Amino acid sequence: MARFEFLVHSHRAKKFLHDPRSLGVHELVFMVDSPLAFSELLTCQKESLRKPKNLSKLYRSVDYNYRRVSKNETIWTHEPYRIATIAKHGGICADQAYLVSQTGKAHGVPTILFFGQGDHGAHAWVGYLEERGEWHFNVARYSNEHYPVGQAYHPQTRKRISDYELAAFNHHNDRNPAFRKTRLMIDWARLNADEPFYAGLVIMARRHLPYLIQTWTMEDDWHWKKGRSLDRHVAFLKRWIEFFDQDPAAKFEGQKRLLTLYTERNLTREAKKLEDQIIKDTASERFDLGIHLAAESILEKAVNHQWKAAEEEFKARMNDFRNRSGGHLFYGLLQPYIVTCIEERRYDQARKALQFTRRFDGKGTVLGNDMKALGKWVSEIR
Repeated sequence: MARFEFLVHSHRAKKFLHDPRSLGVHELVFMVDSPLAFSELLTCQKESLRKPKNLSKLYRSVDYNYRRVSKNETIWTHEPYRIATIAKHGGICADQAYLVSQTGKAHGVPTILFFGQGDHGAHAWVGYLEERGEWHFNVARYSNEHYPVGQAYHPQTRKRISDYELAAFNHHNDRNPAFRKTRLMIDWARLNADEPFYAGLVIMARRHLPYLIQTWTMEDDWHWKKGRSLDRHVAFLKRWIEFFDQDPAAKFEGQKRLLTLYTERNLTREAKKLEDQIIKDTASERFDLGIHLAAESILEKAVNHQWKAAEEEFKARMNDFRNRSGGHLFYGLLQPYIVTCIEERRYDQARKALQFTRRFDGKGTVLGNDMKALGKWVSEIR
């Protein structure tokens, strides 16, 4: 109640850049989720922020602490961790983004803290609501770093959500009559999962609002549960993939489900062909998805002691993503592969794999520090 009263008082005192009464629930949750004490919120409100877009300028005003990176001090070293302390001492990107996102919330602007991997490793940036229904996800998201996706946590569900998903939701949101009708169909279907009309509701929801990927996933789950014929199931998933051809993340979800179906039915040739297609489709824009898929396949072979196949596929995939030698490739594939090799005493294989670190440009970054640590570990193996 005290926090609610604080928000009401801030609105009446004209501290907010948005009128909270005009915002939808799915926008407000990103404004009222601040963990700051009232004293810190008041500190944030002292910052002059005339427009939401000025958050970009605020991010740049916080000094970047290069010394901490050079010494690999990723943990905050100044006590206490407060907005005023960050403003005074500066920080790394996570601290800059935290200050900006909390300052935005204190001014009544819904904000989202994103994390992602780019060419030089991990980075944090901020998304904010410019006006109702218009989100911008690019405060300090540097285009030259080629971040394929930003990940955040939804304040209500605490589940991961990407900027791609938020952008899609922004386009098909609860102010759209078709969206509200589809949500009702989905909710009613969930309450009647074992009823004979369940499938009809789910199919109707998908046809009513096909851009909502949840309708496709529910229908596909029904296919699995009922054990529909292989031909019908494959045909459905291929429609999914074709429909989301311009949405890499949604397309990948359909492709991965089809790959699982092929694998479970022992359709080896079809599975291999589809896996190669997925790698090709994701190599440029959403390469994080392709790297994740490649790592799953390679590490599964390693765990099953298919070392020759694992090594050949590892080399092939490192070449497939050679133009994306950043954080995703290092942390998603190279590092776990080398660690697995060491744990299984495949030391020569680990040393050979370490040579691929020459492709990475990690100078003066956390990525560079982790590369050095990995190299040191491998070199000390006898």
